[in-house]
Amino acid sequence: MNIHRINSVLVFKNTCFAILVSTALLLLSVPPFMTAPIVNATTGYACDGVKADLWFGNDESGSVSSSEFNDALDFMYQISDSFEYDSVTGVQAGAFAWDTSTNDIIVPITEDFADTDDTGLIQDTNVVVDGDSKGIRELYSSKAGGGGTNLTVATQHMADLVDAGNGRRSDVPQIGIILTDASEGQLTGDAANWITAGDNLRAAGDGGVGIVLVLIAEAATAYTAGSAGPTVDAVAGTGGLIVTVPTYTEAADPAEGHVDSVTDAICDTIETIAPTPVAPINDNDNISTDEEDSGPNNGDGNNDGVKDSEQTSVTTAVNNILGAYTTTETSGDCTQITDVSFYEESSLAATDPSYDYDLGLHGFTVDCSSTGGTVDVTYYWDKVYDTDDWNYRKFNASTNTFLDFNDQVTYGTAVLGASTVTTVSYSVTDGGEFDGDGVANGSILDPIGPSEASISAPNTGFSQTTNITLYALLGAGLALSTVGLYGYKKNKR
Repeated sequence: MNIHRINSVLVFKNTCFAILVSTALLLLSVPPFMTAPIVNATTGYACDGVKADLWFGNDESGSVSSSEFNDALDFMYQISDSFEYDSVTGVQAGAFAWDTSTNDIIVPITEDFADTDDTGLIQDTNVVVDGDSKGIRELYSSKAGGGGTNLTVATQHMADLVDAGNGRRSDVPQIGIILTDASEGQLTGDAANWITAGDNLRAAGDGGVGIVLVLIAEAATAYTAGSAGPTVDAVAGTGGLIVTVPTYTEAADPAEGHVDSVTDAICDTIETIAPTPVAPINDNDNISTDEEDSGPNNGDGNNDGVKDSEQTSVTTAVNNILGAYTTTETSGDCTQITDVSFYEESSLAATDPSYDYDLGLHGFTVDCSSTGGTVDVTYYWDKVYDTDDWNYRKFNASTNTFLDFNDQVTYGTAVLGASTVTTVSYSVTDGGEFDGDGVANGSILDPIGPSEASISAPNTGFSQTTNITLYALLGAGLALSTVGLYGYKKNKR
Protein backbone atom coordinates (compact mmCIF):
# COMPACT_ATOMS: atom_id res chain seq x y z
CA MET A 1 0.00 0.00 0.00
CA ASN A 2 1.27 3.45 -0.92
CA ILE A 3 0.11 6.84 0.27
CA HIS A 4 1.01 9.82 -1.88
CA ARG A 5 0.63 13.40 -0.71
CA ILE A 6 0.53 15.79 -3.64
CA ASN A 7 2.94 18.75 -3.29
CA SER A 8 3.59 17.81 0.30
CA VAL A 9 6.62 17.03 2.40
CA LEU A 10 5.52 13.51 3.29
CA VAL A 11 5.10 10.46 1.07
CA PHE A 12 4.34 7.18 2.88
CA LYS A 13 5.24 3.85 1.28
CA ASN A 14 4.54 0.58 3.07
CA THR A 15 7.05 0.35 5.97
CA CYS A 16 9.12 3.29 4.79
CA PHE A 17 8.45 6.99 4.59
CA ALA A 18 10.20 9.55 2.44
CA ILE A 19 10.96 13.12 3.45
CA LEU A 20 11.32 15.43 0.50
CA VAL A 21 13.72 18.29 1.17
CA SER A 22 14.18 20.54 -1.87
CA THR A 23 15.30 18.10 -4.60
CA ALA A 24 16.91 15.57 -2.25
CA LEU A 25 15.09 12.37 -1.25
CA LEU A 26 15.97 10.77 2.07
CA LEU A 27 14.65 7.26 2.69
CA LEU A 28 14.39 6.01 6.25
CA SER A 29 13.32 2.51 7.20
CA VAL A 30 10.80 2.43 10.05
CA PRO A 31 8.87 -0.32 11.81
CA PRO A 32 5.46 -1.35 10.42
CA PHE A 33 3.59 0.24 13.33
CA MET A 34 4.53 3.67 11.97
CA THR A 35 1.90 3.25 9.24
CA ALA A 36 -0.90 3.10 11.81
CA PRO A 37 -2.78 6.23 12.87
CA ILE A 38 -2.28 7.81 16.23
CA VAL A 39 -4.94 6.18 18.39
CA ASN A 40 -6.05 7.36 21.80
CA ALA A 41 -5.33 4.51 24.20
CA THR A 42 -8.44 5.27 26.25
CA THR A 43 -11.07 5.85 23.54
CA GLY A 44 -9.58 3.74 20.74
CA TYR A 45 -10.35 6.42 18.15
CA ALA A 46 -7.93 7.67 15.52
CA CYS A 47 -6.95 11.37 15.63
CA ASP A 48 -8.95 11.60 18.85
CA GLY A 49 -11.09 14.67 19.33
CA VAL A 50 -11.19 15.50 15.62
CA LYS A 51 -14.16 17.41 14.24
CA ALA A 52 -14.80 16.76 10.54
CA ASP A 53 -17.39 15.85 7.91
CA LEU A 54 -16.54 12.78 5.82
CA TRP A 55 -18.10 12.06 2.42
CA PHE A 56 -17.62 8.54 0.95
CA GLY A 57 -18.17 7.67 -2.72
CA ASN A 58 -17.99 3.92 -3.38
CA ASP A 59 -17.44 2.41 -6.85
CA GLU A 60 -20.29 -0.02 -7.69
CA SER A 61 -19.43 -0.39 -11.39
CA GLY A 62 -19.61 -3.71 -13.20
CA SER A 63 -15.90 -4.41 -12.70
CA VAL A 64 -16.49 -4.75 -8.95
CA SER A 65 -17.57 -8.33 -8.29
CA SER A 66 -19.92 -9.31 -5.46
CA SER A 67 -17.05 -10.53 -3.31
CA GLU A 68 -15.04 -7.38 -4.04
CA PHE A 69 -18.05 -5.26 -3.16
CA ASN A 70 -18.32 -7.05 0.19
CA ASP A 71 -14.62 -6.45 0.77
CA ALA A 72 -15.15 -2.76 -0.02
CA LEU A 73 -17.95 -2.65 2.56
CA ASP A 74 -15.74 -4.32 5.18
CA PHE A 75 -13.05 -1.76 4.35
CA MET A 76 -15.51 1.12 4.88
CA TYR A 77 -16.99 -0.49 8.01
CA GLN A 78 -13.56 -0.59 9.64
CA ILE A 79 -12.70 2.96 8.62
CA SER A 80 -15.99 4.18 10.08
CA ASP A 81 -15.20 2.45 13.38
CA SER A 82 -12.00 4.51 13.68
CA PHE A 83 -13.73 7.82 14.43
CA GLU A 84 -15.90 9.23 17.19
CA TYR A 85 -19.21 10.49 15.86
CA ASP A 86 -20.99 13.50 17.30
CA SER A 87 -22.79 16.24 15.35
CA VAL A 88 -21.45 18.95 17.67
CA THR A 89 -17.98 17.88 18.76
CA GLY A 90 -16.97 14.95 16.55
CA VAL A 91 -17.30 13.40 13.12
CA GLN A 92 -20.28 13.16 10.78
CA ALA A 93 -20.25 11.06 7.63
CA GLY A 94 -22.31 10.03 4.63
CA ALA A 95 -21.99 7.76 1.61
CA PHE A 96 -23.19 7.36 -1.95
CA ALA A 97 -22.64 4.65 -4.56
CA TRP A 98 -21.72 5.32 -8.17
CA ASP A 99 -21.06 3.80 -11.58
CA THR A 100 -22.21 5.97 -14.52
CA SER A 101 -24.84 7.46 -12.22
CA THR A 102 -25.11 7.93 -8.47
CA ASN A 103 -27.21 6.52 -5.64
CA ASP A 104 -27.28 8.30 -2.28
CA ILE A 105 -27.02 5.73 0.51
CA ILE A 106 -26.50 7.81 3.67
CA VAL A 107 -27.34 11.43 2.79
CA PRO A 108 -27.47 13.90 4.44
CA ILE A 109 -24.34 13.21 6.45
CA THR A 110 -25.03 12.30 10.05
CA GLU A 111 -23.54 11.26 13.37
CA ASP A 112 -25.57 8.06 12.90
CA PHE A 113 -23.18 6.92 10.15
CA ALA A 114 -21.70 4.67 12.84
CA ASP A 115 -23.55 2.68 15.47
CA THR A 116 -21.51 1.22 18.31
CA ASP A 117 -24.16 -1.49 18.75
CA ASP A 118 -23.50 -2.79 15.21
CA THR A 119 -20.42 -5.00 14.88
CA GLY A 120 -18.61 -7.54 12.73
CA LEU A 121 -17.38 -7.99 9.16
CA ILE A 122 -18.92 -9.69 6.14
CA GLN A 123 -15.72 -11.70 5.55
CA ASP A 124 -16.07 -13.16 9.04
CA THR A 125 -19.84 -13.77 8.63
CA ASN A 126 -20.43 -12.13 11.98
CA VAL A 127 -22.12 -8.83 11.13
CA VAL A 128 -24.64 -7.95 13.85
CA VAL A 129 -27.02 -4.98 13.63
CA ASP A 130 -29.64 -3.84 16.14
CA GLY A 131 -32.38 -2.79 13.73
CA ASP A 132 -32.51 0.90 14.70
CA SER A 133 -31.84 2.17 11.15
CA LYS A 134 -28.50 3.64 12.20
CA GLY A 135 -24.93 2.82 11.23
CA ILE A 136 -23.30 1.98 7.91
CA ARG A 137 -23.51 -1.78 8.53
CA GLU A 138 -27.28 -1.54 8.68
CA LEU A 139 -27.79 1.16 6.04
CA TYR A 140 -25.34 -0.07 3.39
CA SER A 141 -25.19 -3.81 2.81
CA SER A 142 -26.14 -4.48 -0.81
CA LYS A 143 -24.99 -3.44 -4.28
CA ALA A 144 -27.41 -1.59 -6.53
CA GLY A 145 -25.03 -0.58 -9.32
CA GLY A 146 -23.27 -2.57 -12.01
CA GLY A 147 -22.89 -0.25 -14.97
CA GLY A 148 -19.85 1.49 -16.37
CA THR A 149 -17.35 3.70 -14.58
CA ASN A 150 -17.59 7.48 -14.65
CA LEU A 151 -15.32 9.20 -12.16
CA THR A 152 -16.35 12.63 -13.42
CA VAL A 153 -19.98 11.92 -12.44
CA ALA A 154 -18.93 10.59 -9.02
CA THR A 155 -16.61 13.48 -8.20
CA GLN A 156 -19.02 16.17 -9.39
CA HIS A 157 -21.87 14.55 -7.46
CA MET A 158 -19.83 14.75 -4.26
CA ALA A 159 -19.15 18.44 -4.96
CA ASP A 160 -22.87 19.03 -5.52
CA LEU A 161 -23.76 17.27 -2.25
CA VAL A 162 -21.34 19.45 -0.29
CA ASP A 163 -22.49 22.65 -2.00
CA ALA A 164 -26.13 21.83 -1.24
CA GLY A 165 -25.41 21.45 2.48
CA ASN A 166 -26.81 18.01 3.29
CA GLY A 167 -25.80 18.29 6.95
CA ARG A 168 -22.47 19.98 6.24
CA ARG A 169 -21.20 22.07 9.15
CA SER A 170 -19.54 25.44 8.69
CA ASP A 171 -15.87 25.91 9.62
CA VAL A 172 -15.39 22.13 9.87
CA PRO A 173 -12.92 20.27 7.61
CA GLN A 174 -14.68 18.51 4.75
CA ILE A 175 -13.03 15.31 3.48
CA GLY A 176 -14.08 13.47 0.32
CA ILE A 177 -13.04 9.81 0.05
CA ILE A 178 -13.55 8.17 -3.35
CA LEU A 179 -12.92 4.42 -3.77
CA THR A 180 -12.41 2.94 -7.26
CA ASP A 181 -10.86 0.09 -9.22
CA ALA A 182 -11.10 2.03 -12.51
CA SER A 183 -8.89 0.97 -15.39
CA GLU A 184 -6.17 3.15 -16.86
CA GLY A 185 -8.46 4.15 -19.70
CA GLN A 186 -11.24 5.08 -17.30
CA LEU A 187 -8.82 7.16 -15.22
CA THR A 188 -7.47 9.07 -18.19
CA GLY A 189 -10.17 8.88 -20.88
CA ASP A 190 -12.15 11.89 -19.60
CA ALA A 191 -9.19 13.57 -17.92
CA ALA A 192 -10.12 17.20 -18.54
CA ASN A 193 -13.68 16.86 -17.21
CA TRP A 194 -12.57 14.75 -14.23
CA ILE A 195 -9.93 17.33 -13.30
CA THR A 196 -12.59 20.07 -13.54
CA ALA A 197 -14.85 18.04 -11.25
CA GLY A 198 -11.93 17.67 -8.84
CA ASP A 199 -11.43 21.44 -8.90
CA ASN A 200 -15.14 21.89 -8.14
CA LEU A 201 -14.93 19.43 -5.24
CA ARG A 202 -11.87 21.11 -3.74
CA ALA A 203 -13.76 24.44 -3.90
CA ALA A 204 -17.11 23.12 -2.62
CA GLY A 205 -18.81 24.31 0.54
CA ASP A 206 -17.54 27.09 2.76
CA GLY A 207 -13.84 26.25 2.64
CA GLY A 208 -13.36 23.46 0.13
CA VAL A 209 -12.94 19.70 0.42
CA GLY A 210 -9.75 17.71 0.98
CA ILE A 211 -9.67 14.77 -1.42
CA VAL A 212 -8.53 11.23 -0.58
CA LEU A 213 -8.50 8.90 -3.61
CA VAL A 214 -8.33 5.20 -2.76
CA LEU A 215 -7.13 3.35 -5.88
CA ILE A 216 -7.65 -0.40 -5.68
CA ALA A 217 -6.42 -3.23 -7.92
CA GLU A 218 -6.24 -2.08 -11.57
CA ALA A 219 -6.55 1.57 -10.59
CA ALA A 220 -3.55 1.24 -8.27
CA THR A 221 -1.45 -0.28 -11.06
CA ALA A 222 -2.53 2.39 -13.55
CA TYR A 223 -1.38 5.08 -11.13
CA THR A 224 1.90 3.57 -9.93
CA ALA A 225 3.07 1.87 -13.15
CA GLY A 226 0.90 3.30 -15.92
CA SER A 227 0.12 6.71 -17.37
CA ALA A 228 -2.68 7.76 -15.01
CA GLY A 229 -0.40 9.51 -12.49
CA PRO A 230 -0.63 13.11 -13.79
CA THR A 231 -4.42 12.99 -14.14
CA VAL A 232 -4.98 11.48 -10.69
CA ASP A 233 -2.55 13.93 -9.10
CA ALA A 234 -4.36 16.85 -10.72
CA VAL A 235 -7.72 15.62 -9.42
CA ALA A 236 -6.45 15.20 -5.86
CA GLY A 237 -4.82 18.62 -6.05
CA THR A 238 -2.46 20.30 -3.62
CA GLY A 239 -2.72 18.67 -0.21
CA GLY A 240 -4.78 15.76 -1.54
CA LEU A 241 -3.90 12.16 -0.78
CA ILE A 242 -3.76 9.14 -3.09
CA VAL A 243 -3.83 5.70 -1.50
CA THR A 244 -3.01 2.62 -3.60
CA VAL A 245 -4.07 -0.88 -2.49
CA PRO A 246 -3.24 -4.05 -4.50
CA THR A 247 -6.58 -5.86 -4.09
CA TYR A 248 -9.97 -5.52 -2.44
CA THR A 249 -9.17 -8.58 -0.32
CA GLU A 250 -6.08 -6.91 1.09
CA ALA A 251 -7.99 -3.68 1.62
CA ALA A 252 -10.52 -5.47 3.84
CA ASP A 253 -8.00 -7.55 5.79
CA PRO A 254 -7.19 -5.67 9.02
CA ALA A 255 -3.89 -7.58 9.28
CA GLU A 256 -2.64 -5.87 6.11
CA GLY A 257 -2.79 -2.45 7.77
CA HIS A 258 -4.55 -0.69 4.89
CA VAL A 259 -7.50 0.37 7.06
CA ASP A 260 -5.13 1.98 9.55
CA SER A 261 -3.18 3.67 6.79
CA VAL A 262 -6.25 5.11 5.09
CA THR A 263 -7.55 6.30 8.45
CA ASP A 264 -4.18 7.95 9.00
CA ALA A 265 -4.44 9.56 5.58
CA ILE A 266 -7.86 10.97 6.47
CA CYS A 267 -6.56 12.33 9.77
CA ASP A 268 -3.58 13.88 7.97
CA THR A 269 -5.85 15.53 5.41
CA ILE A 270 -8.12 16.87 8.15
CA GLU A 271 -5.11 18.44 9.83
CA THR A 272 -3.87 19.86 6.53
CA ILE A 273 -7.08 21.64 5.58
CA ALA A 274 -8.38 22.48 9.07
CA PRO A 275 -9.18 26.20 9.16
CA THR A 276 -6.90 28.41 11.22
CA PRO A 277 -8.62 28.96 14.56
CA VAL A 278 -10.23 32.36 14.76
CA ALA A 279 -11.11 33.99 18.04
CA PRO A 280 -14.88 33.57 18.47
CA ILE A 281 -16.98 36.67 18.08
CA ASN A 282 -18.64 37.47 21.39
CA ASP A 283 -22.12 38.69 20.55
CA ASN A 284 -22.97 38.95 24.28
CA ASP A 285 -26.28 37.11 24.01
CA ASN A 286 -25.44 34.50 26.67
CA ILE A 287 -25.65 31.69 24.09
CA SER A 288 -22.48 29.82 23.12
CA THR A 289 -21.05 30.09 19.61
CA ASP A 290 -21.19 26.30 19.23
CA GLU A 291 -24.88 26.22 20.09
CA GLU A 292 -25.74 28.97 17.61
CA ASP A 293 -23.54 27.53 14.85
CA SER A 294 -25.25 24.15 15.24
CA GLY A 295 -28.66 25.73 14.64
CA PRO A 296 -30.85 25.47 11.53
CA ASN A 297 -29.67 26.58 8.11
CA ASN A 298 -26.02 26.07 9.10
CA GLY A 299 -26.25 28.56 11.97
CA ASP A 300 -28.19 31.20 10.03
CA GLY A 301 -31.58 30.88 11.69
CA ASN A 302 -33.09 33.97 10.03
CA ASN A 303 -31.56 33.33 6.58
CA ASP A 304 -29.88 36.74 6.29
CA GLY A 305 -26.60 35.29 5.02
CA VAL A 306 -24.68 35.94 8.27
CA LYS A 307 -24.10 33.50 11.11
CA ASP A 308 -26.28 34.25 14.12
CA SER A 309 -23.26 33.81 16.41
CA GLU A 310 -21.69 36.84 14.74
CA GLN A 311 -24.66 39.18 15.24
CA THR A 312 -25.76 40.99 18.38
CA SER A 313 -29.28 41.36 17.01
CA VAL A 314 -29.94 37.69 16.17
CA THR A 315 -29.85 34.77 18.58
CA THR A 316 -30.50 31.10 17.91
CA ALA A 317 -30.86 28.75 20.86
CA VAL A 318 -32.33 25.39 21.81
CA ASN A 319 -35.86 25.89 23.10
CA ASN A 320 -35.84 23.31 25.90
CA ILE A 321 -39.64 23.14 25.95
CA LEU A 322 -39.84 22.18 22.27
CA GLY A 323 -36.52 20.33 22.16
CA ALA A 324 -35.72 22.29 18.97
CA TYR A 325 -33.93 25.42 17.81
CA THR A 326 -35.75 28.77 17.55
CA THR A 327 -34.38 32.16 16.51
CA THR A 328 -34.99 35.70 17.80
CA GLU A 329 -34.26 38.67 15.52
CA THR A 330 -34.37 42.32 16.65
CA SER A 331 -34.14 45.67 14.88
CA GLY A 332 -35.02 49.30 15.49
CA ASP A 333 -33.78 51.23 18.56
CA CYS A 334 -32.96 48.10 20.56
CA THR A 335 -30.75 45.44 18.98
CA GLN A 336 -28.29 44.10 21.56
CA ILE A 337 -29.81 40.84 22.76
CA THR A 338 -28.30 40.01 26.15
CA ASP A 339 -30.31 36.91 27.04
CA VAL A 340 -32.96 34.53 25.74
CA SER A 341 -35.12 32.30 27.91
CA PHE A 342 -37.95 29.80 27.60
CA TYR A 343 -40.62 29.32 30.26
CA GLU A 344 -43.26 26.83 31.25
CA GLU A 345 -46.32 28.74 32.42
CA SER A 346 -46.07 26.99 35.78
CA SER A 347 -42.58 28.45 36.34
CA LEU A 348 -43.86 32.04 36.31
CA ALA A 349 -44.92 33.99 39.39
CA ALA A 350 -48.56 33.76 38.28
CA THR A 351 -50.60 31.57 35.94
CA ASP A 352 -53.21 32.43 33.33
CA PRO A 353 -56.27 30.33 34.32
CA SER A 354 -58.24 30.95 31.13
CA TYR A 355 -55.46 29.98 28.71
CA ASP A 356 -53.14 27.06 28.05
CA TYR A 357 -49.52 27.56 26.93
CA ASP A 358 -48.66 24.14 25.50
CA LEU A 359 -45.63 25.56 23.63
CA GLY A 360 -44.48 27.59 26.61
CA LEU A 361 -43.41 31.22 26.51
CA HIS A 362 -40.27 32.63 24.94
CA GLY A 363 -38.51 35.70 26.20
CA PHE A 364 -35.43 37.82 25.78
CA THR A 365 -33.75 40.87 27.21
CA VAL A 366 -32.56 43.54 24.79
CA ASP A 367 -30.62 46.76 25.41
CA CYS A 368 -31.74 49.95 23.68
CA SER A 369 -29.56 52.71 22.28
CA SER A 370 -31.67 55.22 24.24
CA THR A 371 -34.28 55.20 26.99
CA GLY A 372 -37.79 54.72 25.67
CA GLY A 373 -36.68 53.07 22.44
CA THR A 374 -38.73 50.57 20.44
CA VAL A 375 -37.62 47.10 19.37
CA ASP A 376 -39.05 45.31 16.34
CA VAL A 377 -38.99 41.55 16.88
CA THR A 378 -39.34 38.54 14.61
CA TYR A 379 -39.42 35.13 16.26
CA TYR A 380 -38.69 32.09 14.08
CA TRP A 381 -40.33 28.88 15.27
CA ASP A 382 -38.94 25.40 14.55
CA LYS A 383 -41.61 24.37 12.01
CA VAL A 384 -44.95 25.44 10.53
CA TYR A 385 -47.79 25.63 13.07
CA ASP A 386 -51.53 26.15 12.67
CA THR A 387 -51.92 29.62 14.18
CA ASP A 388 -55.69 29.93 13.65
CA ASP A 389 -56.41 29.31 17.35
CA TRP A 390 -53.32 31.05 18.70
CA ASN A 391 -53.73 34.01 20.99
CA TYR A 392 -50.39 35.64 21.77
CA ARG A 393 -50.24 36.92 25.36
CA LYS A 394 -47.49 38.63 27.35
CA PHE A 395 -46.56 38.15 30.98
CA ASN A 396 -45.83 41.38 32.86
CA ALA A 397 -43.35 40.53 35.62
CA SER A 398 -43.87 43.85 37.41
CA THR A 399 -47.60 43.20 37.94
CA ASN A 400 -47.67 39.39 37.63
CA THR A 401 -50.45 39.62 35.07
CA PHE A 402 -51.01 38.39 31.53
CA LEU A 403 -51.93 40.85 28.78
CA ASP A 404 -53.65 40.12 25.49
CA PHE A 405 -51.12 40.91 22.76
CA ASN A 406 -52.65 39.15 19.77
CA ASP A 407 -53.68 42.37 17.99
CA GLN A 408 -50.03 43.46 18.05
CA VAL A 409 -48.76 40.30 16.35
CA THR A 410 -48.30 39.49 12.66
CA TYR A 411 -48.05 35.81 11.72
CA GLY A 412 -46.06 34.63 8.72
CA THR A 413 -43.65 31.99 7.41
CA ALA A 414 -40.00 31.94 6.38
CA VAL A 415 -37.90 29.51 4.34
CA LEU A 416 -34.69 28.38 6.06
CA GLY A 417 -32.70 26.19 3.74
CA ALA A 418 -34.87 23.13 3.08
CA SER A 419 -37.36 23.96 5.86
CA THR A 420 -40.28 26.35 6.25
CA VAL A 421 -41.13 27.74 9.70
CA THR A 422 -43.79 29.91 11.31
CA THR A 423 -42.75 33.46 12.20
CA VAL A 424 -44.26 35.94 14.65
CA SER A 425 -43.47 39.67 14.38
CA TYR A 426 -44.32 42.51 16.77
CA SER A 427 -42.93 45.67 18.41
CA VAL A 428 -42.39 46.61 22.07
CA THR A 429 -41.45 50.02 23.55
CA ASP A 430 -39.10 50.42 26.51
CA GLY A 431 -41.26 51.34 29.54
CA GLY A 432 -44.47 50.82 27.58
CA GLU A 433 -47.47 48.68 28.49
CA PHE A 434 -45.90 45.54 27.05
CA ASP A 435 -42.36 45.95 28.42
CA GLY A 436 -41.96 43.15 30.95
CA ASP A 437 -40.28 45.31 33.61
CA GLY A 438 -42.59 48.27 32.98
CA VAL A 439 -39.78 50.79 33.33
CA ALA A 440 -38.20 53.07 30.70
CA ASN A 441 -34.64 52.08 31.57
CA GLY A 442 -33.03 51.27 28.22
CA SER A 443 -33.80 47.58 28.57
CA ILE A 444 -36.82 45.56 27.42
CA LEU A 445 -37.88 42.29 29.07
CA ASP A 446 -40.14 40.23 26.87
CA PRO A 447 -41.82 36.99 28.10
CA ILE A 448 -44.47 36.17 25.50
CA GLY A 449 -46.10 33.12 24.00
CA PRO A 450 -48.97 31.59 22.01
CA SER A 451 -51.92 30.43 24.08
CA GLU A 452 -55.22 28.75 23.41
CA ALA A 453 -58.40 29.24 25.44
CA SER A 454 -58.83 26.66 28.19
CA ILE A 455 -61.86 24.36 28.22
CA SER A 456 -62.82 23.68 31.86
CA ALA A 457 -65.71 23.84 34.29
CA PRO A 458 -66.58 27.40 35.36
CA ASN A 459 -65.40 28.64 38.71
CA THR A 460 -68.54 28.97 40.89
CA GLY A 461 -66.71 30.39 43.85
CA PHE A 462 -67.77 27.49 46.07
CA SER A 463 -65.37 25.07 47.67
CA GLN A 464 -65.61 21.35 46.98
CA THR A 465 -67.33 20.76 50.35
CA THR A 466 -69.81 23.57 49.70
CA ASN A 467 -70.58 22.15 46.26
CA ILE A 468 -71.27 18.70 47.69
CA THR A 469 -73.64 20.24 50.25
CA LEU A 470 -75.32 22.34 47.58
CA TYR A 471 -75.76 19.33 45.32
CA ALA A 472 -77.33 17.41 48.22
CA LEU A 473 -79.77 20.24 48.95
CA LEU A 474 -80.66 20.58 45.27
CA GLY A 475 -81.25 16.82 45.09
CA ALA A 476 -83.52 16.89 48.16
CA GLY A 477 -85.41 19.89 46.80
CA LEU A 478 -85.92 18.14 43.48
CA ALA A 479 -87.25 15.06 45.28
CA LEU A 480 -89.68 17.14 47.38
CA SER A 481 -90.85 18.98 44.30
CA THR A 482 -91.55 15.70 42.57
CA VAL A 483 -93.52 14.40 45.55
CA GLY A 484 -95.48 17.66 45.82
CA LEU A 485 -96.33 17.62 42.13
CA TYR A 486 -97.49 14.01 42.39
CA GLY A 487 -99.68 14.90 45.39
CA TYR A 488 -101.14 17.87 43.54
CA LYS A 489 -102.07 15.70 40.58
CA LYS A 490 -103.54 13.06 42.84
CA ASN A 491 -105.70 15.52 44.83
CA LYS A 492 -106.97 17.01 41.60
CA ARG A 493 -108.69 13.78 40.58
